[in-house]
Amino acid sequence: MHYILHLSALHFYSFVFTEIHSALRGAPFVVEEAKRVLDASPEALARGVRLGMRIAEARTLVKDCAIVERSEEALRPYKEAWLDVCAEFADVIEPESDDRAYLDLSAQPDPYLTARELRLALHDRTSMAFRGGMSSAKWLSRVVCEVAGHRFGSAEWVEECKTATLAPRDFVASLPLSLLTPLAPSTRERLRFLGYRTAGQVADLPQEVLREQFGEEAPLIRLCALGKGSAPVRALYPPRSVFARVSFDSPVEAEGGLLDAVRDLAEELGRKLTDSEQQGQRLNLRIEVESGAPEVRKRSFAKPLRDARSVECALQAILRERPQAPIVAMSARLPALQPARRTQSDFRYLSIPSERREVEPALHTIREQYGAKSVVHASDLSFPRRVKLLKLWRDATGWN
Repeated sequence: MHYILHLSALHFYSFVFTEIHSALRGAPFVVEEAKRVLDASPEALARGVRLGMRIAEARTLVKDCAIVERSEEALRPYKEAWLDVCAEFADVIEPESDDRAYLDLSAQPDPYLTARELRLALHDRTSMAFRGGMSSAKWLSRVVCEVAGHRFGSAEWVEECKTATLAPRDFVASLPLSLLTPLAPSTRERLRFLGYRTAGQVADLPQEVLREQFGEEAPLIRLCALGKGSAPVRALYPPRSVFARVSFDSPVEAEGGLLDAVRDLAEELGRKLTDSEQQGQRLNLRIEVESGAPEVRKRSFAKPLRDARSVECALQAILRERPQAPIVAMSARLPALQPARRTQSDFRYLSIPSERREVEPALHTIREQYGAKSVVHASDLSFPRRVKLLKLWRDATGWN
């Protein structure tokens, strides 16, 4: 079962620009994008301005309305601020826009409790208000956010989300076709033309009738009418990062179990770093304990982490102080990755069988092309007797 949370920051753009420009507080203004109203202050909304309205219409309605152009550079730190809070609660985050994102909470022991805790953390640390919706289908979580998001975090909201997740057909049955967003507008209009007004009416149609009327679109129509979907949440935030998570069938207290988990995390992260040819110097570890809030540990390292061995050493350093409570899961993320800078010093690992097996094909190709002695160990290099004698002389006398 998937638990997908859709978050929407209320009036994100007007909030940001009042934070940046104090003169806008209490004044009517709109945020412009492509000559339309992207967002508006409460004062402008109270005087008839609507989102999506043309800027010219907004100026006609509110003569003293200030126009603020959307700025990616100005918005970025505020967007990252709330997404960084989300990253402490969710493993997989897909931003949809500056003010919206999908979070996959499937790995959480209690996704609904996690969502409620996240709402409080977002408010405390960003002062922004959020709406939310949860379902097992990505598109439906956004719909839940629209129809029930104003109750985000309440007991009523949890019950509605449970229905949308566990009994999606019941949740969507009374919804208008306009909310079946995976369907093309022309398909929804055609369904209305045929006399259908709700998702429940479409769900009752036999598959043969849908196929006769809509051909290849029939399976998607039925899927939406049942409140289902298969689109995954993509791990797009933080950007340039790799992530891994391990969970336990029963809480871990023994040292051996913890070491195995560290090794598993390191191997997965190391593989992802190697495959993507990236390296990083920051490591974030999230420790989920049997009781109490998860513990987040962050650390930066002087040397880059670019393989399983270096990541395992970094994890051991972070875990030098062991958690007091039994552990139920651990997740690790390396953010702000850069392209790996490979040097010949990596040949020091050739003494390790697994590393030697990986590099042997490349060495074989080089030796075939340039000769058997084109790549040798430093200990196998031979120098003329004169060079050796001069080196001994310099070492003994200190003369150059």
